[in-house]
Amino acid sequence: MIAERVSFGYSEDLPVLHDVSLTLHPASLTILSGRNGSGKSTLLRLLSGLLSPSDGTIRLNGRDIHALPPPERARSVGVAFQFAEDQLTERTVAREIALGLRALGIPEFDRRTSESLSAFGMSDFADRHPYDLEPAQRKLLTIACALSSPAQWILLDEPFAGLSRAEINWALVTLRAAKQDGRSIMLVAHDPTIVMSEADRLVVIHEGKIALDRTKLEGFSYEHITATTAMPMPASLRLRMMREKELKAGG
Repeated sequence: MIAERVSFGYSEDLPVLHDVSLTLHPASLTILSGRNGSGKSTLLRLLSGLLSPSDGTIRLNGRDIHALPPPERARSVGVAFQFAEDQLTERTVAREIALGLRALGIPEFDRRTSESLSAFGMSDFADRHPYDLEPAQRKLLTIACALSSPAQWILLDEPFAGLSRAEINWALVTLRAAKQDGRSIMLVAHDPTIVMSEADRLVVIHEGKIALDRTKLEGFSYEHITATTAMPMPASLRLRMMREKELKAGG
């Protein structure tokens, strides 16, 4: 997947992204980070074909993504939105996972659905309504839906928001397996340190442009990001770092 000099604005008076170029490679996990309003979610919607750039092109396997028929695009790109409520429409958890598989004519969708339920620890909730789940479970369900598809490109918008560390680790196991299968994952993370150890690349959007694009992440910290981009550290990360320092001082 290649984005070439992509710009976008919701109106002439509201520009969001300016001249963004990047290439997503197979078998990789890319973190997309940036402060609120920087354009992270907008870029994901552009890459998925849900939005059209005002300038530039987005190509999937050498073809303009908007030239692809919707079913072909859906087979190629799996998406989980930031808010589960924007995505979940079916009456049961199992039907939610199976929805896209059925629509795309994927064979053995029952088996695939069962495997996704098991991978995310939701087998006991298969017949439950998605909105009867806890918010974190609904979030995991949207990730399961994206990964259950045959898509080579997986785009996840803040997949870890509201999840516990144990739930994040559970999700990371499935993302790691997807990467090992050759799939390319881009996920939005306001706090990239959550998943830095699993990532192959970090892209930071600042003021509508790519301010940082780095592949060597070992030992890389949020302090490096703020020094490079002048982007403030999220309050949640500052609090977590303060607690960790207090624990170390008290230990």
